[in-house]
Amino acid sequence: MSQAMYTSASGMSSAQTAINVVANNIANMNTVAFKESSVNFSDVFYGKLSAGSPSTSTSGGVNPMEVGYGTQVSQISQNFTTGTFQSTGKSTDLMIQGNGFFTVMTPSGEMQYTKAGNFSIDNNGYLVTPSGFKVLGTDTAFGTSADETPVRIPQLVHSEVTANTEAGSKKLSDLNGIDGITKGTFGMKVTYTDTNGDEQTVTIQATIGEDTKNLNDIRDAFNAQVPTELKDKVSAVVEDGKFKFKTTAPVTEMAMATGTSNFLTETELAVADFEGGIMESKTLDWKGSLSASVNKQLDLSASDYEIYENGSIEVTYSNGDKLRVMRVDNSPQIEFQYTTSSGITLNGKEINVSEDVATVGNLQIQLAHFMNPDGLEQEGNNLYSIGINTGEAIYGIANSSLFGGIKSGGLEASNVDLTKQFSDMIIAQRAIEANSRVFNTANQVMQSLVYLGQ
Repeated sequence: MSQAMYTSASGMSSAQTAINVVANNIANMNTVAFKESSVNFSDVFYGKLSAGSPSTSTSGGVNPMEVGYGTQVSQISQNFTTGTFQSTGKSTDLMIQGNGFFTVMTPSGEMQYTKAGNFSIDNNGYLVTPSGFKVLGTDTAFGTSADETPVRIPQLVHSEVTANTEAGSKKLSDLNGIDGITKGTFGMKVTYTDTNGDEQTVTIQATIGEDTKNLNDIRDAFNAQVPTELKDKVSAVVEDGKFKFKTTAPVTEMAMATGTSNFLTETELAVADFEGGIMESKTLDWKGSLSASVNKQLDLSASDYEIYENGSIEVTYSNGDKLRVMRVDNSPQIEFQYTTSSGITLNGKEINVSEDVATVGNLQIQLAHFMNPDGLEQEGNNLYSIGINTGEAIYGIANSSLFGGIKSGGLEASNVDLTKQFSDMIIAQRAIEANSRVFNTANQVMQSLVYLGQ
């Protein structure tokens, strides 16, 4: 009879664990991005009263007889389904819509993980958790090792944007001062005085073809068509980020001629003035640099910022210029992008950002993905750490590969299902009541056995 008491006691103990889990779930029903837990049970072991026997030619088989010795908690697992979005209007409040965990660094240098995106910007521009842990960024879209660069918004910068003196060798599609140059012909009408003193007009027609790669190719195509009598008198050059026609006497006028390419209109040579023997385009390519602030009154200060679905951060400065990072096509590479208030966009090597201003990782939030998120160990404060059964971690950016998107301006609510919790609580309560009845019955039987000896 004593075994029945131990068996029922195991049932009460397991049911009490279930109530403890339910209590924690309900207590955290308003905790940001909290994931509810559930309890699974398993039987323990069995005492064999009879091993049973197989059938014979004269008798049937006999099944084994076994008595179970109770139950135990076999698993406490978390439900990592995404909770609902709760709008806050705060741009640094973030929610991961799908797979992934934010990565943060504790003051002791330990990396931990969280689903809760209730972040803020501290006095140094760092994106931090409510406990002051720095949120980490990355400079690559996908990798098996973590980046420990903290997310930080550069507050004060010195900006310089100038014409690119190497514009002639860049691909036409990479020029940042024009939208695109089409294939075809373009021409310039040149008026000059010949050796007899008579005024002559010739049209120099050049072709932009499939083998035309850059402005230098267009320059060479034009110069090759200059007639002999105007050699050394008319030439095309690429300098200071512009395409120019330069002339000397006896040339007196130059104007656009009709053609099938948009080259002259796209570069604004079609409306350019002919002054001092020169006709020049608008600036066709720019380059820029961002360095640390040297004069707080004259340099740019961060006035606003926006966090995109892929976790990249765009900073708007006091003059309207914007700095952000962009993934290069579908490669793992991430690079800076700088857009001036006038609409000039500089990508990659076109914008040189000093490391004391920012690195790519400062403006790209990093996410982590785990093969077995149930293997994570809960540390409190909405944080997890890697456990021995977590499996391989993969790091990257939101809205790509294994990771969901990031939604700014709100938080993920707890995914606690109150209906389920109350049901589980009642079932656990009934389990305790039923097991206590068994315990009490076994106790009464034991007491009756004791009285038999009186």
